[in-house]
Amino acid sequence: MSTYSTYDKYGHTTAQPSPLDFDDLVPFIEGVAYPALREDIIQEAQRNHAPSRLALFLNWIDGRLYGSLTDVEAAFRHITHGLKGQTITQLW
Repeated sequence: MSTYSTYDKYGHTTAQPSPLDFDDLVPFIEGVAYPALREDIIQEAQRNHAPSRLALFLNWIDGRLYGSLTDVEAAFRHITHGLKGQTITQLW
């Protein structure tokens, strides 16, 4: 996971986590057997030692049955589109 720099009110740079990207999540959930419930996807991410902010983000997707990785991506994009430029860490 990469970082980017921002500036505080004093002009000092601070490293911030990059906004979430679905491509960051894929390696941690590639082993999911579909169809799968949200809980199955979360368990796979945890089993693969996904960074906590990615694993926690999965709690935000609908608790339904997902037929494929493409379905998970659509749910991810639906949520991140609603953030309007905020990162998940800004919301926690």
